[in-house]
Amino acid sequence: SATGTTEIEPNNSQSAAHAISIGVPVRGTVASASDEDWYVVQASSSGSLNLRMTTPNEWVYFGEGWKFSIFDSAGNLLGSAICENWAYYDEEPCKSFDAGIGQAGYYYALVESGYPDADPANGTPDGYPNGTYVLEITCPTPDSDCDGVEDDIDAFPFDSSEQVDSDSDGIGNNAD
Repeated sequence: SATGTTEIEPNNSQSAAHAISIGVPVRGTVASASDEDWYVVQASSSGSLNLRMTTPNEWVYFGEGWKFSIFDSAGNLLGSAICENWAYYDEEPCKSFDAGIGQAGYYYALVESGYPDADPANGTPDGYPNGTYVLEITCPTPDSDCDGVEDDIDAFPFDSSEQVDSDSDGIGNNAD
């Protein structure tokens, strides 16, 4: 089961986003069809982020599900996915996706009710998820520091400000 942090309300808007750390899972609940859970993470460099959703010990009934998305600080959608009714009692990801990020800064994740068969009359989903989700934002493997340089060619795989050590002195080129 996931360890990490638990969603803190209110977090129903980008301006009230719950700050989370990259690599630390957050457990939350969508309490109604209109409930939104916003989170903010800080990326130290350009590259990409991986968003992963699991639904531990929950049955997601037909017509219900979560939509999870990532936005830049200007509100531009960078990627999204829907975790729908086929996920249940499973620690494996319901869905995951990678989103490219153009620069260091703050990025906002949104979890909301999101079954794709919305009622066209009012634009709302058929239902809302009745259980707990776990969202984790990480660097795509094998890029431990999310700098866009894979670990096997990154001289400093855990330091996003350094990638190259041309003189092999153990100090990155940026600090030399």
